[in-house]
Amino acid sequence: SMIFHKLGTYKEMYNVNYCNVKEIDINTKDKFLNANNLQGAIESDINLGLFNGNNLLSVMLFKQNKSKFELLKYCVKINTQVKDGSVKLINYFKEHYRYSNINVKVDLRYDVSDQYKKLNLKLKNTTKPEFWYLHDEDCRNLYQGKQFKMNKIQDNLKVFDKKLTDQINMFNNDYYKIWDCGSHVMELG
Repeated sequence: SMIFHKLGTYKEMYNVNYCNVKEIDINTKDKFLNANNLQGAIESDINLGLFNGNNLLSVMLFKQNKSKFELLKYCVKINTQVKDGSVKLINYFKEHYRYSNINVKVDLRYDVSDQYKKLNLKLKNTTKPEFWYLHDEDCRNLYQGKQFKMNKIQDNLKVFDKKLTDQINMFNNDYYKIWDCGSHVMELG
């Protein structure tokens, strides 16, 4: 689906003018993300869905800290295009929630900068690349590398040798180290 998106090829295309925004429950959000997003479901405080009739086409998720919000994720149904769907969702959010600013962390492994330019987000800074671990049997979940320092992992791994590095201990337990490309930290004030 990501490759088809880059090529501009979609199985389904919708006009955003025939779509409406609704707040969705946790189960609907989780089911949609598990079916349409590489990382699957995540925790969020505000869950918005873009619908064409009863067909859920995309979701936008936010986390709240007082009057500040973080846009956690925007996800579109696999092989589907809703031109300016993200704009309709963010406009709904701006009309219905009091906020001082909205931050978003954009993973540079995926070139989605065009989506965020449409939302008028401004670049605050760029983070350095970080490493992550993924387990051989559960490739959907990424675990931040700093969670797996030597003093934190010895009680949680089946096989552990304190003479080995944390990376080798993780590898011996079928965890593989991968790197991201850093992130853009963007803001809508």
